Amino acid sequence: MKVLIDPFLTGNPNAPVKPENVQADYILVTHGHGDHLGDAVEIAKRNNAPIICIHELSRILSRYDVETMGMNMEERQGPGALQLPWSLHGTPQMWKMRRET
Repeated sequence: MKVLIDPFLTGNPNAPVKPENVQADYILVTHGHGDHLGDAVEIAKRNNAPIICIHELSRILSRYDVETMGMNMEERQGPGALQLPWSLHGTPQMWKMRRET
């Protein structure tokens, strides 16, 4: 089983491969910044691989005709019980809203 994490390949000078050469059974996206989401949709479509990500991002990505598995931080899901890491820098507005309530 191949799990791809944060596939930012196109435009990444450090990427050793191009998205069209990547095979994956699952794609894990830690958060929605471009340098993490990257080529996830293209790779998911070509490999028929679900994208595992936070619930809100899964709702957005499902509009692009890809299978998604939305989950919450620290929840375990998917092959081998994958767990999303905390990514506090990806949601500053959400954290601000939480502090105000």
